[in-house]
Amino acid sequence: MFEYENKTVAELLPLAAQGNAEAQFQLGLHYANGDGGVQRDRESAVRWSARAADQGHAGAQFNLGCFYEMGRGVELDGTKAVEWYERSAAQGFDMAMYNLAGLYLQGKVVPQDYAKAAEWYTKAAERGDPDAQYTLYLMYASGTGVPKNELKAAACCLQAAKRGHKKAVEVANRFDPKLLDMLHSGKSEQELIGDVLESLKGIMDERK
Repeated sequence: MFEYENKTVAELLPLAAQGNAEAQFQLGLHYANGDGGVQRDRESAVRWSARAADQGHAGAQFNLGCFYEMGRGVELDGTKAVEWYERSAAQGFDMAMYNLAGLYLQGKVVPQDYAKAAEWYTKAAERGDPDAQYTLYLMYASGTGVPKNELKAAACCLQAAKRGHKKAVEVANRFDPKLLDMLHSGKSEQELIGDVLESLKGIMDERK
């Protein structure tokens, strides 16, 4: 994959014409960004991305979802945006999961559905996406799309903070000192969640 990133459009075109999905994907990026020796051409970006996406390239499927979501090089189409994001997400592409969640949360190009938003944010968070983890913190804290749960909210916030999410760090710094000790520990995220939940239960029991 990396061998294609530094190739120019002139070098990629013959490979793409032969059906090389990675070359087609990289061409789509060059035309979308206007680099690699070509000017920005959104229609060409869509065309090459679609060829790679049809071959199952997760990154191209994600980009195609973005094009349809924003109406760049194609007519804005929420249904197609969801379709391509879902195909990319099915391959474990966490950015597609995050964008899908955002579509359902905002309800701009698809009907608003907080439960589906939470479902996709959870999938992205499980793959380590700090933005998804922080958003889940907000959703659990407010009870949006999921039952309100302060324990899970804190766990999600600390997960995001441990990955350097600035807003999550700001929130986490106001937590109980016991939780901050966990944040700066060398434990894995899954171990962190377990410790956070156990500690918060104890803290809340003490306050009863």
